[in-house]
Amino acid sequence: MMNDFALQFGSAFLIGLLGSAHCIGMCGGLSSALSMGLNAKSPSEKVWFLNLLNLGRIFSYVLAGFVVGIVGYFAQDLGAGKLLRFLAGIIMIFMGLYIAGLSKMLVHLERLGARAFSFIKPLSKAFYPINSSPKAFMVGFFWGWLPCGLVYSTLVWSAAQGSLISSPLLMLAFGIGTMPALLFTGTISIKFQNAIRNSNIRLLSGLAVIVMGIWTIPGPHKSWLM
Repeated sequence: MMNDFALQFGSAFLIGLLGSAHCIGMCGGLSSALSMGLNAKSPSEKVWFLNLLNLGRIFSYVLAGFVVGIVGYFAQDLGAGKLLRFLAGIIMIFMGLYIAGLSKMLVHLERLGARAFSFIKPLSKAFYPINSSPKAFMVGFFWGWLPCGLVYSTLVWSAAQGSLISSPLLMLAFGIGTMPALLFTGTISIKFQNAIRNSNIRLLSGLAVIVMGIWTIPGPHKSWLM
């Protein structure tokens, strides 16, 4: 059981890391804009605020994972566990195809969340200018609700775990995986982007996620915690 979860945790990290090529295109501009808009007193404080922005974003993923974990647990109680796992497995296959550069289906999911985000986005304005740690964290928290097909897909996978621990931990792993692409700058960023966009790396990684999706469909035994 623990080995199964370790495999899923690693897969979630891999999805975040390799899917971050999409994050660079979608969130990279926003990340740069937020970075430039930080009202910091020193370079070190600016770096601290930038890290808090990303921590706030990841916290929103973990919170969402906790909520869908509860939903998934009760869905299993209602006999919908197999259906949820099947859906999660199919979505993971689509994630693998996306990472491998063979499909853009996940991008269409972002349209579903765009309307909801239009109501959430104005709430972040209360925390501008970003001149303190709490404000940086809260702006990052609202940033985390930006419509993203990869986030939505990983949430469905997390929901299939039906767990108060495993579900948010999978979202944590995914969030950690996205951090390098959004924190690296300059030459390091270019090298990292080139690496994750390498067609061979993306193909092998995508195939690994597809295999994980197929493996997910049968699913583990139901547990409230793990």
